[in-house]
Amino acid sequence: IKIDRTQKVNVKNTAQNPIHVYPNPSSDRTFFIKENGNIKNVSRIFDCLGRDIQFRVQQTAGELKIEVDHAVPGLYFLELTLNDNSKKSVTIEII
Repeated sequence: IKIDRTQKVNVKNTAQNPIHVYPNPSSDRTFFIKENGNIKNVSRIFDCLGRDIQFRVQQTAGELKIEVDHAVPGLYFLELTLNDNSKKSVTIEII
C-alpha cells in the first residue's frame, strides 16, 4: 500500500502579470505604470531609510501617472496594492 501525503499549494505567478514602470530611471520625477487591471492603488513610495515620500497619482487611459515632486536623486521603492490585497514593491530611480 502506497500513501501519498503530498499537498498541492497554489502559488501566485507574478511573472504572468509583470508591472512595468517607465521611464526608470527618470530625471523629471514622473513615472508611468502600464495598467494591467491588477493594480488596486499605489500604497506608498519610500526611500532606503523607510521615509515616506509625497507623491501624486493620476489615472489616464491605460496607465497610472506618478509624480514625485520633492524627492532628491536616489533609489526609492514604489509599493503597490494589487486587487487581491497583496503587495508588490518596485524599485525606481530618480537621477
